[in-house]
Amino acid sequence: MDILPPELASLPPPRLVEEIDYEARLAELRAKLATIFAAAGIDYDVADLETDPAQILLQVSAYEDMLLRQRINEAIRSWFLAYAEAGDLDVLAQWYDVSRLYGESDNA
Repeated sequence: MDILPPELASLPPPRLVEEIDYEARLAELRAKLATIFAAAGIDYDVADLETDPAQILLQVSAYEDMLLRQRINEAIRSWFLAYAEAGDLDVLAQWYDVSRLYGESDNA
């Protein structure tokens, strides 16, 4: 839903919805990799190179993690009336024993 009614727009987002930060996740993965290499006694001094295969894999991993977390956020939001759309909204309506009026859309 693009525009929320004022009474819903003023509500904070559900605590389950996670803020997603690609750069922070990438930094966590880089720190973890450095710790693993140090524990194995490997001198890892190419972390700043964009061409380092390990760094490329970490970037891919952070991106995939971001996509998964966003999908989880969307699934969580679909259970809230303020954010539900289409079939998700119809499922929520069943909990309240109501159904969509003929010709009614999500925005009407």
